[in-house]
Amino acid sequence: MNRKEINHFKRKIFDQIEDLVQNLFDDPELILDLESGEENVCPVCEVLKKACKKYPNFRCSEAIKGNSMLSELEQALKRIQNGTYGYCISCNNPIAKQLLEENPVTLFCSGCNKK
Repeated sequence: MNRKEINHFKRKIFDQIEDLVQNLFDDPELILDLESGEENVCPVCEVLKKACKKYPNFRCSEAIKGNSMLSELEQALKRIQNGTYGYCISCNNPIAKQLLEENPVTLFCSGCNKK
């Protein structure tokens, strides 16, 4: 995969993270205020004060508690960083770009996905 393609998928992943976080902020029941006593830092914001960069008086509880979609998106970014993004985790063959377009966190090629 060339740099342009990698950057395209990286942008798709960041867009999905932004959408996920925005959905959290759109539902007030998913927001924790800073007085909640949670010790974890939101992995989206990664701030030391445990406050959200977007809304400084709040933190998103789903991100703090390990939202699975957020975790999958973060893992995809790690695979981009270490050069394994776009390769099947089972057989190490390239994953079809169409599969990655449909779901940029895809882990398996079409052959291994059918097993």
